[in-house]
Amino acid sequence: MNKDLYNDVVPFPKEMQEHMVSLFNSVKDVDTNTEGYKRNLKLQKATELSYPELKRWKNFFDNFNGSSTDSEFILNGGPRLKGWLNSILDVKRDANRMTKRNKSEFGGLDNQFIKPHTKQGLDVIRPSKSHKTGLEKFESQIMDNLKRINEIMSKL
Repeated sequence: MNKDLYNDVVPFPKEMQEHMVSLFNSVKDVDTNTEGYKRNLKLQKATELSYPELKRWKNFFDNFNGSSTDSEFILNGGPRLKGWLNSILDVKRDANRMTKRNKSEFGGLDNQFIKPHTKQGLDVIRPSKSHKTGLEKFESQIMDNLKRINEIMSKL
């Protein structure tokens, strides 16, 4: 369902850009390899964010096990940006869900949550049925053995 959101772009507000600058300046003694360092620099200048970027950012917050005072958490935006991010994604996903529900229930369209597809290859024999079964597997061996037995019987 969220695949429909992959081409969406969300504007990144100016006050959030400024917040990222202040967070970057508040963290001391971090090197360029610190988690969130590059993201913070990018977000300081960003005017819009794509849905995949938002998802990666949310993934950081969801899997972060440290304290809210850790430099990684602060460089990634801290609690303010975490809240903003969650609310933006919730609104986007809810809007997508409501659109599909309305099309299904009120628009007379089929279930919009199911990906349309067609069955292909039903007229073709299944590979499992194209293999030889039973005696067919051993037909040449059996025929050779029968010929040999017949030759021996004819000599007797």
